[in-house]
Amino acid sequence: MSRFFSVVIPVVLTVLAGSAEAGNPVKVTHEGWTVTADGEQNVLSIEHDSLGAVMKDIRLNLPGERHLLPLKNWSVEKKGQQQLSMRTVEPRTGWLFELGKNELKIFCTLTTAVLTAEVPASKDRVVARILDP
Repeated sequence: MSRFFSVVIPVVLTVLAGSAEAGNPVKVTHEGWTVTADGEQNVLSIEHDSLGAVMKDIRLNLPGERHLLPLKNWSVEKKGQQQLSMRTVEPRTGWLFELGKNELKIFCTLTTAVLTAEVPASKDRVVARILDP
């Protein structure tokens, strides 16, 4: 039986460089991972060949006084074969999704950034392991 969990993931700080283009959904696939970003709908999805859907309806957010504030107006760019770069305008943020053999790293220019998503999972599945809180 599958269940859906909501997950909130704080994001690691890094610095991004380069420019990004707006457009249709952008997909990067590497080492079994697939990350798809739709800048027009402001959502992402993450899949893995052996796991299926890992996270879906992923949204980028910043904490507000009473609730999370969604980031909108994304521009998305595929960087090489294993990276997806994203930028938001207001507030200005940069994001990098880096796909590796046994890991998926997510970086953001703001230490307070938060991902929210639906995580389909069986009772036995570990939803997420976070490197840094």
